Amino acid sequence: MQRASRKEHLPYLHTELETTRYILSAVKEFQLNITMKNVVVVVVMLGLSLMGLRSSANSTLARPHPCLFDGESFSCLNKEVQEMPTDIPKNTTYMEFKLTRLIAIPKRAFFGLQHLQRIVVSENGYLLQISDFSFANLSSLTEIIITKSKNLAIIHKNAFWNLPKLKYLSISNTGLKKLPVFSRINSVVLEFLLILQDNMDLKVIPTNAFLGLSMASELRLSNNNITNVESYAFNGTKIQRLSLMGNKNLSHIDRDAFLGAEGPKSLDISDTLVDLLPHSMLRTLRSLVAISVKSLRILPSLKFFPDLIEANLTYPSHCCAFADFRKNRSVLFFSLS
Repeated sequence: MQRASRKEHLPYLHTELETTRYILSAVKEFQLNITMKNVVVVVVMLGLSLMGLRSSANSTLARPHPCLFDGESFSCLNKEVQEMPTDIPKNTTYMEFKLTRLIAIPKRAFFGLQHLQRIVVSENGYLLQISDFSFANLSSLTEIIITKSKNLAIIHKNAFWNLPKLKYLSISNTGLKKLPVFSRINSVVLEFLLILQDNMDLKVIPTNAFLGLSMASELRLSNNNITNVESYAFNGTKIQRLSLMGNKNLSHIDRDAFLGAEGPKSLDISDTLVDLLPHSMLRTLRSLVAISVKSLRILPSLKFFPDLIEANLTYPSHCCAFADFRKNRSVLFFSLS
């Protein structure tokens, strides 16, 4: 009875050989089913993985690149920028770094960018230093602006190197404690403008401070915290216009500060504590502005001003001296402020 019930569950088999074939076929079908299930599992897993990769890629592409390039201008304008990019297009003419987390501008940061004309570094609160040769061998560069970076304390002495077309360099609102070295710029531009202003940790203009800027026509050293101008500070320069205005604690300009210099022709010492004008620089002056300089009560003898044609001063007592002087001068404009 037992054997009969087992046979009821099997198809009718005529021979033992057919029975064997049936069993082997059943085993193969079972293995195939297992294999197909595994394949389905693998395919599902691959599909999920591809979906994950695609989602990740789409997420990455959706985020804005930290730096943008429009064909000429390369701009890094957000806090995602933590190090200097290395893939700057060679045809870039303008670069701007603003509101980044750059700690330093590294050596050879702009290497090979021979079409680059203008660089602006602004509002980078994390910036601490500018390395040697950061701005080096840039044959087309005409303008550098470094501003509103209060923690920038160090510009290494070789930071500005071989910039033959540079005509405008502005460094303002930084934490610099001493003047950068300008002697390696080697600009051949006739009208060079240097602006150093609102750097409240700058206290001294040292000897040979601007040596190498023989073509500098204008120096604006305004609203720093300069207290002292050393001897030969302007040696090697040809200054048309010099402004020291707004250095409220500037009390001493060495009598030899302008030895070795040509100029200045225009001088502004307004809102300082200067009490004496060095004779070595008066002979070239054509314009003198000294508004709210309470310490400058006595002017040097006016014979030291052979070329002066304009003066804007503070004290009424100065008026008399110039009134006498005007008798022998065809043109002299004088005003009190």
